[in-house]
Amino acid sequence: MKYKIKSSRVLEIGNIFQRFMDKHKNLECVGSGFYINNTMEFERDLEIKYKGKEYIITIAKVERNL
Repeated sequence: MKYKIKSSRVLEIGNIFQRFMDKHKNLECVGSGFYINNTMEFERDLEIKYKGKEYIITIAKVERNL
């Protein structure tokens, strides 16, 4: 069975955040990665260190019905 990965802007948005962190030296990028979730969409994680503590930023497409 073939699965098709859905097109996404998640990686593009992740790159914007990556460039932002590169310009702001008080945010240290300690890792990054992406995976394909169970709905075949990308999710991107950026791991940062800020003031000695580590954080993770997850970027994923969200659909809301208001």
